[in-house]
Amino acid sequence: MTNHEKIVDALSEMVRCTCKDTIANGQNSIDLRENQLAAKGRLDKVTIINIPTPFAVYHPDLSRPELCPFLEVGIPQKACDAIIITEHSSKTHMIICELKCGSKQGVIDQLKNTAAICDFLISLVEQHKELDCANIVKRYVVIGARTLKKKKTRQTDLKAGSSPKRPRELSVKNKAQIYLKELCLPY
Repeated sequence: MTNHEKIVDALSEMVRCTCKDTIANGQNSIDLRENQLAAKGRLDKVTIINIPTPFAVYHPDLSRPELCPFLEVGIPQKACDAIIITEHSSKTHMIICELKCGSKQGVIDQLKNTAAICDFLISLVEQHKELDCANIVKRYVVIGARTLKKKKTRQTDLKAGSSPKRPRELSVKNKAQIYLKELCLPY
């Protein structure tokens, strides 16, 4: 069993069943969905494809009882829609995904809250399973159905996707398929 597979198994033990997607052996894609009634122009579902290794998907909002007060039902901008744990380029990645159809208002807080949950889970795995998680790469992705505004090109050390303050933004149509590598690479 590779270190990546051990980390995926250990993280699965640390997360409530109600928060996990069921992943079958050999499965290489996952659907991310909004759990609200469909609306015109809203992003209801995207499929992440071409996942070559064992992976896990967690939905922090679905934890019952809630892990933290900011996850309580009815509190806006609590946590992101999904955390995908997978391997890309021989490194374990935690991809923090948020589906948005309109305004990005509040998304930075959602990404920060979910990053804190990821740090907590990594700490639990390191402490209780004695696995080295120092090389886990975190990526922050906002997947939206809206047109993205052009941004001025500027030199920065902070690549899109490497921080909750500067997430990678993808504009897709409803029911789009997105290759895993698009979520893993910083831009």
